[in-house]
This record gives sequence, C-alpha cells and structure tokens, in this order.
Amino acid sequence: MTFPLCRAALAVLALAAGPVLAQTTAPVDGDWFQKLYAPDLIGKPVRNAAGEDLAKIEAVALDPANRGLVAVLQSGGFLGFGGKHAVVPLAELQQKYAQFLLPQGSKQKLSARPDYDKMKYPAVSHFTQLGTAAK
Repeated sequence: MTFPLCRAALAVLALAAGPVLAQTTAPVDGDWFQKLYAPDLIGKPVRNAAGEDLAKIEAVALDPANRGLVAVLQSGGFLGFGGKHAVVPLAELQQKYAQFLLPQGSKQKLSARPDYDKMKYPAVSHFTQLGTAAK
C-alpha cells in the first residue's frame, strides 16, 4: 500500500522540480542579469568561446554615459594585485549554465578596453537587484 503512495509522491515532486531544473540548466542570453545581485557575479571567471580564461569579475558598476551596467574584469596580476581592470558592458557577457562568456573576447581585446575608474563608474550596491540599478 505504501509503494503506490511513494510513486505518487515522487511524481508530484518531479513535476514541481521540473521548472526549477529547467531554469538552472538552460542557456540564457540578453538581459540574463536582470534578477541577479552584484555578489552573484563577483569572483566568477569569464571565458571566451574557445574556453580560455580571460578574467574574473571584480565588481559591477554603472556607466553614466549610457545608463547601463558594466562588469569590471580583472586580468593578469598576481594574487589579485596589479593587472588590468577593464570595463565591459554586462550586455556583452553571456551566462551559459554556470559560466560567464565573452564570446568574441581575447586577452588582447580585453587589454584594449577602457580602464576602470571608481570616480567615473560608481559601484552598484550589493543589495540592489541589477535589473533596477540602471533605472
């Protein structure tokens, strides 16, 4: 008598978990960052389409010129010191599964990006949802 009950409970659990699993494994493009917070991105590696490690996300900031969000990517350096701090619009990054991609990126192209200036690009609060930060 308990076997059909267990099978029914598993079926209900599978139906309830389906949409959650689909959200965490499906590739997302475009405004993928709208419901995230800055700490969800900080410290995550950024790779190019070939899988080469390019940088790590150090901060999320506002770009006052176009009222958009940018990621501050740190590349090079040693143990977090030195290196390049490049500014890349979040719209250029893609999240695919648990990775962050800069599809046309390379270390040379990243070094040609504008440098991060705290006075020019104010940091986004860790408590602000990214979808509301640029509004």
